[in-house]
Amino acid sequence: MFAVQGRALLRKATASLPARLGRRFSADRCPDLAVLIGWNLMFASLPLVVVIAAIIGLVVGLDPTGTSGQHAGAGARVQATILQLLPGAHPDDLAPLAQASGLYLAVGFLGLLWTSAGLFGAMESAFSVVYRTPRRPFVRQKLVSFAMILLFAPLTGLIVGSATILPGLSNLLSLPTALRSGFSLALQAAFGVLAGTLLYTVIYYVVPTRRQSLRHVWRGALAAGVALEALTLAFPFYVALNKNFDRFGSSFAFVFLLLTFFYFLGMVTMLGAELNALLDPEDAARSGRRD
Repeated sequence: MFAVQGRALLRKATASLPARLGRRFSADRCPDLAVLIGWNLMFASLPLVVVIAAIIGLVVGLDPTGTSGQHAGAGARVQATILQLLPGAHPDDLAPLAQASGLYLAVGFLGLLWTSAGLFGAMESAFSVVYRTPRRPFVRQKLVSFAMILLFAPLTGLIVGSATILPGLSNLLSLPTALRSGFSLALQAAFGVLAGTLLYTVIYYVVPTRRQSLRHVWRGALAAGVALEALTLAFPFYVALNKNFDRFGSSFAFVFLLLTFFYFLGMVTMLGAELNALLDPEDAARSGRRD
């Protein structure tokens, strides 16, 4: 009797959504594809951060000390948030942006256009494996990549800006001091999930080469948005646990942390895509390629 019940439970477990997702994730070699996406994300992150920092530097200024200028406090908070995107970086690394934001904005945008072609090309290749669809022709793929970066950069800037502005809202409310930090964290996490979901909705809707609507992508986008916010909140603890890497050299530690962070970003991206493909398999009505 116990053996029969055990087999029944095993069948239910293997037929569950997490089990099916895990098998598909492994069969499609998603960890390998995550390396491809993460590597291109890492290259695209530098010009993206430069563009965001240059824009904010033009608007509010970047002040390493946070003691000068009308918007010095805001600039210091923005700088701290930007540095969180580059684990191991130093405030002095952003000092040139405060002096030549316009020049860095132009150079960063050109670099962003260049790296976006590789980033979204890598995503399209990975999603072609997931959805079992062919890739776009070369020219159309590059045009889609350039269009995507025009959406990708503002959404990323929204996430960075929210991490700077939202914590300050708790000071405007009549909350006890003990509750302010918890309220700020909850508000930031909720907005981070919303912004991440919006970001991945755009990615999963535009980049794959199959016809689909928003109802085909929202579940994977929501899962990826939640996973992205969890990664963002958890990664500082990972950095703190590995602070002894400095004994191997700060450059080595910085590169290792970057590789780890962007690898997990690639895993998050593939997880949402696989969930969408599993819950919404290709059918005859949408079997044609979307150019």
